Amino acid sequence: MKLFLSVTLLIFFAVLSFAQDSTIEKNFERNKRNFSLVKFSIGEDASSGFDYLVYRQKTSTKKIRAIWSNYERVEIEDFYYENGKPLLLVKYSAKKSQYKSLAKGVNVALKAEEKFYFSNSKLLTWTEKGKKIQPTDSRWAEKEKEVLASFEEQLETFRSHLRGEL
Repeated sequence: MKLFLSVTLLIFFAVLSFAQDSTIEKNFERNKRNFSLVKFSIGEDASSGFDYLVYRQKTSTKKIRAIWSNYERVEIEDFYYENGKPLLLVKYSAKKSQYKSLAKGVNVALKAEEKFYFSNSKLLTWTEKGKKIQPTDSRWAEKEKEVLASFEEQLETFRSHLRGEL
């Protein structure tokens, strides 16, 4: 009986978490035109660097898209926030030919490599190449810390840009 209840609850929360991921992205797209957009770039060297697209509503950051590119590949990370707290990180890979459109903020069909859904700064769901990673995975706690640090790092990069430090 306990096993049945545990499995049922696990399935329920998994479905709920996946639905929330999709809802976050859909809500953002639905409200995107109400947000202001700040674009800036940071070069690492002559052939690589980051482009940032920061979507804000008044003083609240809703999403930061960090696009890293070099001469052969492009990687995208979408950080979704609510009231300054992490909600969702989606990591994508893209074709080099998509770079210019991505940097302009054009919607381009991308395949998610990893997704991390958070609530109250706790990792709830992690998918890797479409497979759900279980909370019992030995990498879970370290990945949670790493991703939370990435959320804060992205906000700090944007704040540094606003202060004119970049």
